[in-house]
Amino acid sequence: MGKRQTAELVAQVDGIPSLPEAVSEIVSLVNKPDSSAAQVCNVIQKDIGLTAKLLQVANSAYYAFPNRIGSVQLAVSLLGMNEVRNIVLSATVVSMFKSIKGAPFLSFRELWTHSVNCAVAARTIASRVPDLSPEEAFVGGLLHDVGMVVLLEKMQEDLKKIVQLAKKEEIPFVEAERRYWEHTHARIGSVLARMWKLPKAVAQAAEQHHFFSSDSASFSLTAVVHLADGLCIERGSAYQLERTAEDENPESWDVLDEQQEDLRSWLRELVQKDEEKAQILLSTL
Repeated sequence: MGKRQTAELVAQVDGIPSLPEAVSEIVSLVNKPDSSAAQVCNVIQKDIGLTAKLLQVANSAYYAFPNRIGSVQLAVSLLGMNEVRNIVLSATVVSMFKSIKGAPFLSFRELWTHSVNCAVAARTIASRVPDLSPEEAFVGGLLHDVGMVVLLEKMQEDLKKIVQLAKKEEIPFVEAERRYWEHTHARIGSVLARMWKLPKAVAQAAEQHHFFSSDSASFSLTAVVHLADGLCIERGSAYQLERTAEDENPESWDVLDEQQEDLRSWLRELVQKDEEKAQILLSTL
């Protein structure tokens, strides 16, 4: 089964949420190079919930601005449209899925904590990559496992069988997924990202964050998300169904024009600091 069949499966699952109209409009505006901050402000101000959440996060210790931010206009001016998009998207996805009960082998809290950690780490790594937007890397890290959320909420019986297969065969979860069916969490996540009209590179990073090569169309973003994922796993910031550190794709380091071991040591320190920031962000969403 290929992408089309996976898209059809996702479409047939009851209750897969669409992004709220205001959030979709913000994502669309930020994707257009000729959009203005005033347009983004106008959309946010029409939604009381988004306005309150944006100001709550903007005034949190995550950003630690010296003075209180009291308006949407000031928040957008200080943070920039891309960062505002990230806040709105993060808060919305948490809100859409926070009612998930989880399973004995995976809770929504574990999954989302790892996703936020990965997002913050991906943004840090992307700051060292030429021509790659750190803000887009944040979204890529945030949503790289969103397909797992769908499995956990809507296809838990299938997920349970995949977990059992992984244990029985003593193979990684991602390998068990591929043996069980073609609807891997990565492919489902890619379909969902496209359904939400997120950037194509974000959808490709979701689909390929476990398996990719340097000739991938979105290699830079995918490699950064893969590295961030792996570094979070090394730090112990992962749920038990995640890949192991040994599953790292060595080609991912090609995106960074530096010595791997020197850079890995530096990144480990930054990721540790990023985890502290991620916890602050997580507490405000």
